[in-house]
Amino acid sequence: MPSKGPTAWWQAPSEGSFERLTAASSHHLYQLDFIRALTVFGVITVHVTFFTHSEQSTLAGAGVMVLHYTREVFLFLTGFVLFYRYPQRVISWGSFWRKRFTLIAIPYVLWSVIYAYVGVEPAWNHALPFLRSLGVDLITGQAWYHLYYLLITMQIYLLFPGLKWLIARTRRRHGLLLAVSIGLELLLMAGYQHGLPQGGAIAVLGRYRALTFLTYQLYILSGAMAATYLPHLHRWITRHRTYIVAGWLATLVAALSTYVLNREGYHLSVLAASSVFQPVMVPYCLATTLFFYTLGWRWSEGGRSGLFGRLIMRLSHHSFGLYLLHPLVLYVLLGFLPRLVGPYGSMLETGMVVMATLTVSYLVVSALAFTPASLYLLGQKRRPLIFRDPLQPHDSAIPRPGWSDPRGSE
Repeated sequence: MPSKGPTAWWQAPSEGSFERLTAASSHHLYQLDFIRALTVFGVITVHVTFFTHSEQSTLAGAGVMVLHYTREVFLFLTGFVLFYRYPQRVISWGSFWRKRFTLIAIPYVLWSVIYAYVGVEPAWNHALPFLRSLGVDLITGQAWYHLYYLLITMQIYLLFPGLKWLIARTRRRHGLLLAVSIGLELLLMAGYQHGLPQGGAIAVLGRYRALTFLTYQLYILSGAMAATYLPHLHRWITRHRTYIVAGWLATLVAALSTYVLNREGYHLSVLAASSVFQPVMVPYCLATTLFFYTLGWRWSEGGRSGLFGRLIMRLSHHSFGLYLLHPLVLYVLLGFLPRLVGPYGSMLETGMVVMATLTVSYLVVSALAFTPASLYLLGQKRRPLIFRDPLQPHDSAIPRPGWSDPRGSE
């Protein structure tokens, strides 16, 4: 007689399920490559859209609203990869922190210096003010507009033991834990949108909302939950694919409707109307993450061959480098291209800039990957000068934040 297992993915798995997950953690999850590639493309697209259109472009703002899932998806991946890669209860935290912080802190500092210099181009006789400004940038993650993510990732690494403890401590109450997390996320987004009380720690949280772990706690916890209940999650996805797609479409419509209401009803600016920090983005980002995971899982089951499969694997493998480099490439490209003006800028020209930014960034990152600078600038080991099938995982890749390869060996 078959044993009775949990019918919903959020129910606590049996001890046998945890053992199977530990054994499976040596397997490469190709669906994560799919999500990683799709999301880094979304990051590049949203940045290009923002910088190639007028701030009054309602259409561009709608595009940004739709693409504002990217940071949340990457943070989901970070939580997922950590709990999938480290399912065991006993971890050498000193070794964990040393390895992880080395891989992210060195690229963070180097790229912060590069972007800080590009942003101000200081003269040598102004070195001291530049160094003071750089020190502030390193603390706040604001040397350039995308480096905050690395700061959040370091916070996740620092708090990972606490997250492991929380998941273990609440093992029979994970549904309640997730519900509390969703409620907290909605409250935070409402506070960020409508204004938090002035003064004290809450005011500081509002000021640095984009830089703090707490702002994204739901997506990190969701990733941890998904990895913990992976077999049950896959069974649940198999039975509810239609509802997943319908749910994603419903939240997409809700997000766009909110954007229109913000613009036409409340007369907010395009930037405020399309902000990622508003309650409607919580269900939209969760639904988008689940939708992407479902697509990636289906792709990993039978569609990994061919040119598209190779493209996905290449973009995934270089996604960390693409994320770090593409703003610099875009900055250079915008110096040669006229800024698109008018209320509805050209979508065709925006698409061309997206592809140019992606292509140049990919070529530069691919070249850097063969040099000794790869470890320090890209957070991955130098690649050997031999042909490797892009459809196979790269054994030389070191697990990286959000872009980690969830396998047993490092």
